[in-house]
Amino acid sequence: TVYVDGVKMLDPSSPDGSFYMENIMKNSIDRVEILKGTQSSLYGSNAIGGTIHIFTKKGREGNHSNFEVETGSNNTKNFNYSVDGAGNKFSYYLGLNKTLTDGISTMNDNIEKDEYKNDGLVGNIAYKINNNFKLENSFRLADTFYEYDAVSASSTDVNDSTDNIEASYTLKLIQEEDKFKNTLTYNKLYIERDVTETAHTYVSYYGYRDAFNFLSEYNFNLDN
Repeated sequence: TVYVDGVKMLDPSSPDGSFYMENIMKNSIDRVEILKGTQSSLYGSNAIGGTIHIFTKKGREGNHSNFEVETGSNNTKNFNYSVDGAGNKFSYYLGLNKTLTDGISTMNDNIEKDEYKNDGLVGNIAYKINNNFKLENSFRLADTFYEYDAVSASSTDVNDSTDNIEASYTLKLIQEEDKFKNTLTYNKLYIERDVTETAHTYVSYYGYRDAFNFLSEYNFNLDN
């Protein structure tokens, strides 16, 4: 099972809802946490092999901006721009990416290239209402398109492609007072995949998930 900023990712085009991570770009990732072994008791039946938590970047003290351009073979280009900052009560991070490549062909009988494009947006906004309450918002949007090869050489793969939208949003209200910490969370996931198959037929898959979670914690001491 895969989580991005606390949002459980489910892919409606896969038989078991497993999430494919090829559209997550590394530039906006702060850290990745991996829980090994079965985690089904906490994270559901899909977590029988473990759970992956991906956390995106948040604002740093001060004000910052960053712009990167990368190029590579097969006309590959990667553009990344981000701004972030933090003060006494307010912090923000906004990251934009654009990746495109002509791709390659893995077939032995043709040189038809398989294109890939990724336009992404990642944001985190937090506001400290007072000493006890804080609001946190995070969102992610990926608009991607990729072509791929057919399974066999007898099939034409000129039309084989997938157009995707992946969107997620999280809103947290956090209360901390003495040894108590209460967190109320709402998150939303929307995934749509529009697939064009070999015979130029179209198939669409989409799924969404809305979830409310409440977590209450009490810190007895450093160990409990």
